[in-house]
Amino acid sequence: MELHVMEPTGEMCYSFHNQTSNGGMLSQDATQGYGPEQYLAKNVIPGDYNIFVRLFSPVPTGSSNGITVKLNIWTHFGTQTQNETIIVTRIPFSAYKQTLKIATIKVTQNN
Repeated sequence: MELHVMEPTGEMCYSFHNQTSNGGMLSQDATQGYGPEQYLAKNVIPGDYNIFVRLFSPVPTGSSNGITVKLNIWTHFGTQTQNETIIVTRIPFSAYKQTLKIATIKVTQNN
């Protein structure tokens, strides 16, 4: 599983482009096991941050239900207005090698 984040500028942050011109960063690519992978943006700009995942592993033997993906999204991390949103979704194994949009985080000037 690989995490991709498209910033409002249209620039995609992922394992082969893990730092963006706006300062977004992706953690080290977790190639063994199921992660975690983390995206961090200290200098957010207003707009949509689209979150995608890409399934790189073929179907494990004896499994047909897919993979559960859990996103923990923090805004204002480490401040008194820190907020956490949790999104849990299922990725079918039929999505092997596809990049699927999981969520969109809308950032405004006031949040």
